[in-house]
Amino acid sequence: MPPLRRSICAFAWEGVLTAGFGFWHDPLQETRNNSDGNWQPSGGYEYTDSSAMWLKCARSECLWCGFLAKHFPRMARECEDSPLLTVRIGRKPQSTPMSDQPMGEYDDLTIVLNKDAMTFRLYTSADDPAAAWIKGRTRIPHVNDTQVLALAKTCVEECARDHEHCQAVTRHPSGFTPLPTRLIDCSDPRCIRLIKTDPGARGTYIALSYVWGEDQPNRTTRANISAYMVRIDPSLLPQTIHDAIRVTQALGIRLLWADSLCIIQDSPEDKHRELAYMLNVYRYAYLTIDAASAACASEGFLHNQRPLNTQAMLPFIGPPDRAAPSAALREIGNVYVLPCDSVLRQTSDVETHSEILSCASQTGRRAWCLQETLMSTRILVFSSETLQLRCQSTIQNIGGALHRTSGHWDLARLPSTIFDAVQPASRGSEEWWAVHRIWENIVRDYSRRLLSHSSDKLAACAGLAEMFAHALGATYAAGLWHDTLLVNLFWQPCDDGAGRLPPASYRHDGQYRAPSWSWASFEGEVMPRVSSLPDSVLRDELTEFQAMAELVECVVAPQDENLPFGAVVHGLLTLRTRILKVQSIVGSHAHRASLAQYLVPAETAQDAGHNEPGLHHSNDTVPSTFSKPIYLWSRLDSDEDDTVQDLWIVPIWRICKANGGILGLVLGEAEPNTVRIASEGVVGRIYRRVGHWAIDPDEKRRDTYAWELEEMFKANQAVDVRIV
Repeated sequence: MPPLRRSICAFAWEGVLTAGFGFWHDPLQETRNNSDGNWQPSGGYEYTDSSAMWLKCARSECLWCGFLAKHFPRMARECEDSPLLTVRIGRKPQSTPMSDQPMGEYDDLTIVLNKDAMTFRLYTSADDPAAAWIKGRTRIPHVNDTQVLALAKTCVEECARDHEHCQAVTRHPSGFTPLPTRLIDCSDPRCIRLIKTDPGARGTYIALSYVWGEDQPNRTTRANISAYMVRIDPSLLPQTIHDAIRVTQALGIRLLWADSLCIIQDSPEDKHRELAYMLNVYRYAYLTIDAASAACASEGFLHNQRPLNTQAMLPFIGPPDRAAPSAALREIGNVYVLPCDSVLRQTSDVETHSEILSCASQTGRRAWCLQETLMSTRILVFSSETLQLRCQSTIQNIGGALHRTSGHWDLARLPSTIFDAVQPASRGSEEWWAVHRIWENIVRDYSRRLLSHSSDKLAACAGLAEMFAHALGATYAAGLWHDTLLVNLFWQPCDDGAGRLPPASYRHDGQYRAPSWSWASFEGEVMPRVSSLPDSVLRDELTEFQAMAELVECVVAPQDENLPFGAVVHGLLTLRTRILKVQSIVGSHAHRASLAQYLVPAETAQDAGHNEPGLHHSNDTVPSTFSKPIYLWSRLDSDEDDTVQDLWIVPIWRICKANGGILGLVLGEAEPNTVRIASEGVVGRIYRRVGHWAIDPDEKRRDTYAWELEEMFKANQAVDVRIV
């Protein structure tokens, strides 16, 4: 029931509400004033009120005035300083990406109160009169409802039938969809069973992406597979599999793929064989079901969705026309108003290739699920907030339901250039550059996700790596790419905001994941490229940077030759560059990213022409031969290396600005067991990555350090530096 007329003060009803919150005026936009640099709004509907009267109405329970007072508390507190209140309100020219809907699919309302601005999203129920003008809808509460699943079926079929672009990227090169090795036959609800497909068999199937979250005691094994080929007792299936079967049947599809049943879980041979096919399983599925609301397999995902935390409900007066110029004669509906948590100005926080996905998603926290989502071309997402269809043409919430996301934005889909790349992108082209940036975004997202077994770090993104290797035409090396490897080496662990890494964050469980020079060796979220290396370096626009190292060789040994993008047993990186041994001053890395102090050998400083005395230390552990102090902006990858004193630094990039600067890696001596595996027949010292360092030309006095350090490096000959 719409709010009563008496719930709104007469001033607001006859003004801003009769104007439909400015929706029937020109869109509200902002331009920057050249004289003072401030943003000046234009368009929409504007009115002026007494601040005192506004607060009085707000306290008298006027819905509109109370709404403004709640969302603009600073203005409410400062009324004495601003006796007049100027409000400009109107629709935005396009929607702010607060949900997974494409731009323009929602109605956003911007309110500028004096100098403060906020943006809100409007939505209403499907049977409300306001639905004729407002696109957003209230949430569908019961996703297990037959009518809701029928609505989802219609949307999926429209995509498969009408989206020419989706048809193109989902079509197998042979023209037919190959079936996976095994599938669940859902055609008879009384006799769910596992089937083995014939080689080259074609057909239509649905894939499931979900979180195990717990042991699956009734997964397919060598002992039960024969029985499962006859019939699977429904009581043995976890609720998520039950729900997936229900959805598969509702969508009119016979076959379902779920890893716990379609892969023989106690057969290493079968696991490796099926992992090699994983890209095709999700790539060519008719649809992928994303059980995003289920934290474990026993939970299921066909739950009633939680209601949206609605901030306000306001009357909405329809547009004027000649037959009904008076507000009293116009149709009045009901709208819900929700803050967008964004400013009026458009930002570039969301890349053009990525829509946004709520971090509340359970599958959004798991590493394996990222590639299952991104490799799929058509996905039906069952989140705790909405039922959503994502394809290569659009992203739509079923029934237009509003979806409010959290603050962390994930990739929701890959651009079609990744799927339909017939030829690799030309190096340095816009397409090549865009693909590299997408990979960096994936690394950031993937690295923060959870794995039950850390040794799966590379295996769980192998399908994505295979796709990108084809799109880039590049050689893959344990999460990095040969053609940009000198840039890729400068990944950086993310800290807690105060420069501190989580304790025991690096190789803490003893399971080998990747070479130390790969981000995949790190347990935790990483930035794939330090901010010191701008986009121009990746694009080979080297006017500001010059390489000080040369890639000689990068050899990675896969755990299984049939899985070249999967787990590795070792990797050896050889760089030709100069190397300088240093003595770390213990404790100078207390904040992980700081101006750390090192000592270099006295003879090195003398060779570089610097004979002045070094720092004196009472610490007897500092050898007297290390006398020349240098200061580097140094960041170690792990707190485990805080106490390591014997380190080496190598330069990788020179900053060619006026003041100079250098970026490089900090190395330590590799562990004996790693050396034995990775460097058979290699003579000389073997190193491991410990962190990275920089001399920033913008830092005070740093140009002197850069010049001195470069002279020290020049005193040494370039050698082959081997890192495992």
